[in-house]
Amino acid sequence: MISTGKPKVITVHRNRCIGCGYCLSEAHNFWVISPNDGKITTMEFINSKEQTHKVMVSIEILDSVVESCGNCPANVFKL
Repeated sequence: MISTGKPKVITVHRNRCIGCGYCLSEAHNFWVISPNDGKITTMEFINSKEQTHKVMVSIEILDSVVESCGNCPANVFKL
């Protein structure tokens, strides 16, 4: 990915998540599996019941997070 030097907003559609954890392979310090329902989220939204989140990804970890989104077989992430 070519970096723009700016943070990026990624939309997470948790209702599509199948809990496989493939996204964790590249960005295990950003994504977490919710203990409530076994679906992907971030620490910021760990207790949220909302199924769609918009998360801001800092430029420092953007490449690994974007790559992790590409690993998802359920199309949970919208870049």
